[in-house]
Amino acid sequence: MKSSRYCYGDLYGISFIPGFKKEIWKEDVLIKNDGCKSARSINLYSLCDSYLYSFVHTDSVFCGVRSYRYSKWGTSEPMEVNLDTSQVNVLLIELVERYFRITTQSNYIDRIKFIKPTAQVSKTKGVLAVMAAGLSLSLEEMMQIFRFIYNPMFNQNLEFNLFDYPVFTCFKESKAWINYKLFNRYPQEISILDDCHFLFLRETVDSTSDQSSFMYLSDEEVNDLVMRLNAVYRHYKANGFSEVVLTVMPNPVSVVSPDYKKYNDIIRRVQNHPGLIMPMINVYDKLRSANCQVYYNSDSHWNSNGFNLWLNDFNNYLGKFGKAGK
Repeated sequence: MKSSRYCYGDLYGISFIPGFKKEIWKEDVLIKNDGCKSARSINLYSLCDSYLYSFVHTDSVFCGVRSYRYSKWGTSEPMEVNLDTSQVNVLLIELVERYFRITTQSNYIDRIKFIKPTAQVSKTKGVLAVMAAGLSLSLEEMMQIFRFIYNPMFNQNLEFNLFDYPVFTCFKESKAWINYKLFNRYPQEISILDDCHFLFLRETVDSTSDQSSFMYLSDEEVNDLVMRLNAVYRHYKANGFSEVVLTVMPNPVSVVSPDYKKYNDIIRRVQNHPGLIMPMINVYDKLRSANCQVYYNSDSHWNSNGFNLWLNDFNNYLGKFGKAGK
């Protein structure tokens, strides 16, 4: 049975307001990779979130890419990389706008661990290493059980597993409809703007949140962001990457309702900063001017239209870089 949280959008799964119910799981996910003539010579690595990895499951969607590896933000282990510097290695750093401001320099750098081929060890040392690995695995399994039992989200997860099935949806929708229509009440995790048929994450709308599109952003903080990105760029270039490119996915409210309050314009301000040395792929203006819907009404992500607009720009970048790298 399909969970209502995922059939109809993650924000619908929080609110269950029937007016925002749309079967997004039935929509065709059409990924376009048109006009790429470059030979597949690029090894692409990515630090990414669900905006990217929910659409990309193969390197074939990227222009000139012969291998693709990624690490998701929030995972416990960094991606281990052993670069062959005789080849073209490109690192794509992708994150959503709401995390752009709060991602630290160490957050960027700690997601990749550079390794070298290990020399052969003696048989005795090899046996001891296997025994140690087995012991640490057992301890890790015990820690996972402990973390699960004492997880502060345990009750929420239990409720999800017990009650998040279609048979309960009509009851949840009835309660949500009454609260919303009669009392203008809905879960605090979401925001609904007047005359805008979209659900938004509250932190992206609340101007007091550092994840918001509308929280004041000073020039000094933009300077700090640029200095942070430049340090990250130099770090990865020094460790063997041919190029490092950044892309920041706009919060849905930044595209759908940027005039709700004064938009801080963080993406363009960083990209246009004269001191920035890291290349950026920015599709904010294209998303704003698109003649089709680019975000789901009931989800915190873009749809395949939005993804394809970004993919086209990124593939144009890869195509030029691939030719230059030959």
